[in-house]
Amino acid sequence: MLRVLYYKANLLKAAAFGRFFLLFGEPGFGIDTPG
Repeated sequence: MLRVLYYKANLLKAAAFGRFFLLFGEPGFGIDTPG
């Protein structure tokens, strides 16, 4: 149960980061970039 919630939270975080980088268009940064 907790593992599923953690997985969903990570998906939301990745989606938010994706929107952020799409909006600002920083070169060299992406969803798959750690940190």
